[in-house]
Amino acid sequence: MNKHIIFTLLILSCGLQAKEKTAAQIKRSLAAKLRQYKNVITRAIKRDAAKRPYGKLSKKNQTFIRNVLRTLKMDKKIKVKSHKEYCHAMVFGNVLSVNEALFDQLTDEEKKFIIAHEAMHYILEHCEYKTCYEWTGHGSSSGYNGFSRALEKEADLQAAKRLKCAKGGVKFFQRLKRMWGCSYWNKKDKNKNRCTYDPEHPTFDERLGYLKPIAAKQ
Repeated sequence: MNKHIIFTLLILSCGLQAKEKTAAQIKRSLAAKLRQYKNVITRAIKRDAAKRPYGKLSKKNQTFIRNVLRTLKMDKKIKVKSHKEYCHAMVFGNVLSVNEALFDQLTDEEKKFIIAHEAMHYILEHCEYKTCYEWTGHGSSSGYNGFSRALEKEADLQAAKRLKCAKGGVKFFQRLKRMWGCSYWNKKDKNKNRCTYDPEHPTFDERLGYLKPIAAKQ
């Protein structure tokens, strides 16, 4: 094999190993900056959240979500709303919102998992960490995507363990895999009518891989 090719492969392998360590290292390095600028970041996130076109939830879904949040002692801290974006649930600042058309298709087990997952983003200050990461210019978009995937995994694991809802997570990601017909979170390319990979989330297979062993024990 050409020496230049071998050298390139060595560099790439070292880079991949470094990326695997980066998420934990970045979170530790951001902790001090986050404490320093917490008030400014929190205000910025709340200001952006206030601009989002949220709607009211049905009484049924509001009650269900509130009950899950109460289990986590977060029902007084997190607001619940509806949204029209093609996404089952999301959290931004202290606002957790769901697309009711999609949410209503899920089983109670699946609903419990995704609400717990989004609540974990709030509890673990993931939105603040991601904002701090962007503001401090930590590196490339690939580095940000890797950090984002690590936070998604942390939210999955903490939700599964704290509320013992790993089975709901397994069913949810199996559903998404069937729905999209592939193993990754997709964003529809309307022009070409195809799916494209969303690099900020782990693949469905990755998520099923770490949730199934937990579900087997619950």
